[in-house]
Amino acid sequence: MPQLIPAILVHDAVTFAKRLHAVEAFVDLVQIDVLNNTFIERTSWADPAVIAKIETKIGFELHLMTAEPEVVAAQWKKVSNVRRVIFHLEATDDPARVIQAILKLGWKVGIAINPETPLGALELYLDRVEVVLFLGVHPGESGRVFLPETIERLREFSSRAKRPLVGIDGGVNHETIPALKAAGAELFYAGSEIFEKRASPEEAINELKTLIA
Repeated sequence: MPQLIPAILVHDAVTFAKRLHAVEAFVDLVQIDVLNNTFIERTSWADPAVIAKIETKIGFELHLMTAEPEVVAAQWKKVSNVRRVIFHLEATDDPARVIQAILKLGWKVGIAINPETPLGALELYLDRVEVVLFLGVHPGESGRVFLPETIERLREFSSRAKRPLVGIDGGVNHETIPALKAAGAELFYAGSEIFEKRASPEEAINELKTLIA
């Protein structure tokens, strides 16, 4: 069943809490974007010590846009709401080690790939991950322009007989969702479309859920 997952990429604790509480009644999972100026030259606010103290029933998925993702993931081990951790294939020279480290922490694992990364680079790891997350933009900022070649990448990967769930992050909006869905996307991640482009996050979520259903 298709799923809409709000993506939270912020730069302070107040905005994080505001966005989290704005969507927690309407979805089961939010993605927390973690950037620390290593893998990508950008930073975000995502302090596990603070987030662990926030009272919410919603589940967290970490999108680690960082070098040494296994080290960063371990910093979240006391955050009980974490359900899944997605790391970038390009951020490590040993994806198998990262997968094993995250599984050992008790979480499900996903792999994200940048727009220029060949699909064949995923081959050795597909039987150990729950999600492959395709970036429809060059990562690092919310609201970047969608790269149309992503559609064909999704179509090619989703046609496999046996594969993980297919996620799309970046450029997900009311214009792109029909083509993304037709190409095989199952998990739809949206940040600016939910938090910045509608009268309210609730309105945006309801509209996007209708499109992906």
